[in-house]
Amino acid sequence: MPISIVDEAIIQHTEEHETSLILGCGGDLGLGGLNMNVRATRAGDATISEARFCQEEWEDHG
Repeated sequence: MPISIVDEAIIQHTEEHETSLILGCGGDLGLGGLNMNVRATRAGDATISEARFCQEEWEDHG
């Protein structure tokens, strides 16, 4: 799924459910409390979305 569509869905979810939006160091969006960011990654000549899961209090440095 294109990252722009995933970003829109995350923003819409935060607005509808009053959850927090987190921003990774590369501009990646995520939902507060889930310990997950959505990133763009290369797949051959295409760019696709991927989920990056992490432990609580983990800082994303790229």
